[in-house]
Amino acid sequence: MEGKLEMQRVTMIVLAAGKSTRMGQDKLLLPFGSGTVISTVLEAVVSSGFSRVVLVTSKETAINLKGLPKIVEVVLNHSPELGQAHSMLLGIKRIHELGGSFGIVMGDMPLLTRRDISAIFDAFRLRSPGKTAVIPELNGRFGHPGFFEPVWLDRFMSIKGDVGGRHVIRDHMEEVVLVKGTIGCFLDIDTPEDYVKALRLYREGGGVL
Repeated sequence: MEGKLEMQRVTMIVLAAGKSTRMGQDKLLLPFGSGTVISTVLEAVVSSGFSRVVLVTSKETAINLKGLPKIVEVVLNHSPELGQAHSMLLGIKRIHELGGSFGIVMGDMPLLTRRDISAIFDAFRLRSPGKTAVIPELNGRFGHPGFFEPVWLDRFMSIKGDVGGRHVIRDHMEEVVLVKGTIGCFLDIDTPEDYVKALRLYREGGGVL
């Protein structure tokens, strides 16, 4: 119950405004499970129990999203060509207004489950004093979702380009707890091959890295 109450005080940012250049079509709207790639991610996030979900997406994707839960606030990225950092900045600016701890997840990671999210959040909830972030990691690669205390809001305001917050995180590694995660925490869909792999793993029931 305590973990559920803490989760209700956290806002999750879902970054879903990529141009899908390597896919050749909007990857977020590709069929996946009983819905689409983005609806599958949103279902996992919303069912986890966060108080707010800030979905940063393009106008083109947004017009195809129907029946979003009331806790999902859509922030439009009118310039997705500016890269992932621009989407992240839009989400961070909105969180700045809301305040509190927050999480970040990518909208093209449909193998991520509610169980994955809860496990990483539990590590964030139980973090030691002086630790301000929890992130899944594999062989030097950061995954999603990451959870952060409010101190990271101003830090992330400096990001640029298409690298997201990786460099900012590496500058403050002494405050970061790295945890293991399932394949859903690391597999994002950028290419047709990624999509085929994700569908195969979904049918097989996923797996642990």
